[in-house]
Amino acid sequence: MRNGQQGFSVIKIIIAFLLLVLIAFIAFRVSRADESIRSANAVTNFDECVTAGNPIMESYPEQCSTNGQTYFRPDDPIKDEPQADLQIQNNVLFSEVKPALQDEIKRVYKERAPDCMQGDNFAAAVDEDKLISKYTPSAFASVLIGCEGGAAGLFAYGDNKWLFIAATQDTYPCSILETYDVPHNFITGSTDILAECVEESGISRTYKG
Repeated sequence: MRNGQQGFSVIKIIIAFLLLVLIAFIAFRVSRADESIRSANAVTNFDECVTAGNPIMESYPEQCSTNGQTYFRPDDPIKDEPQADLQIQNNVLFSEVKPALQDEIKRVYKERAPDCMQGDNFAAAVDEDKLISKYTPSAFASVLIGCEGGAAGLFAYGDNKWLFIAATQDTYPCSILETYDVPHNFITGSTDILAECVEESGISRTYKG
């Protein structure tokens, strides 16, 4: 009888030990979850997003998303010209823009509108004089991408090179415009017209630039 009681006591000790281990494990997981939530809520920029353990997206500029928000690497690109000093030129000839921008425009055409190219040159259907609607050296360019109609494309100068940053047939993403600090009148054509951009949710809002 005594042996039976001892065996029963051992079982109770084992069960109690396992319960303690289970409780400790649950408490640990809850603590980690609370920490993750606090960390996500504390994220306000790209570096904090990465530090919190979120992956860097394969994009340009680099992006990191957490808690429903997307953050861009702040030093991508580095613009050499202060926004307040930009002098926007309208309807600029393709031959008048910098060679590096010409090369980037042709690269994008080959990728997005290959029918508009003949080797390394534009096809006869492309009117080069109408490609660039807005341009400011070492900052931005708004370019028509396509033989007839097509989409509007935005190019930005950063890190000592011209980069294609976005294209649209309707409204540009707000995140792209804000990341590159694109001037308001680069989107509307006039400083008197309210520009719009579209959020990741698909909802449009005013873009003040």
